[in-house]
Amino acid sequence: MSRSISRGLAVLAIALGALAAADARAVSFGPYPIIYPSTIQNQDLTIEVTPTGTVSFDIATVPHLTPQLFELTGVSVDAGSFHFTLDPTLASPALGVIQPDGHFLIPTLFLRGSDGASDFDLAIPNVVGQTFGAPDTAIGFFTQFQIDSGSDVFDVALYGNVPEPGTALLLALGCTAFAVRTRKEIAR
Repeated sequence: MSRSISRGLAVLAIALGALAAADARAVSFGPYPIIYPSTIQNQDLTIEVTPTGTVSFDIATVPHLTPQLFELTGVSVDAGSFHFTLDPTLASPALGVIQPDGHFLIPTLFLRGSDGASDFDLAIPNVVGQTFGAPDTAIGFFTQFQIDSGSDVFDVALYGNVPEPGTALLLALGCTAFAVRTRKEIAR
């Protein structure tokens, strides 16, 4: 067996070992910058805000075949004069499940809000969304939920950053070139 084939098999064995090890621990994704067309608006559309900020999350085990633990680990959203973060007083302020296809549900999202003068807590039920690229290769996310302020109901839609198509194309071309080169070396 030639040295190049032996070296290739060793690299493959290391990669497979790393993949098996990754299956046993949480994997972090983000922070994802919040991008347009993200919105926060009340239901009669008299108030509409374009939020900015970032979101990060962990998935307990990837790759996976069954619903897994999903946890938001970082939220920093600015909406006009308001700023929202995860509630720091709770151990798991945003815990839910994520399906193999990337859909997720957080039964209750606990946020700490600030209007610049005072802080307030929000408990938001039924936060749903989806990761782009499925959870083990997440390259972005979308989520939506409602906030009931008592006097108004706000619809929130947040989109996390997704690489432009050119990046994905370059990555695919690089993988293809590597596969062709490896095939040529094995054929020698």
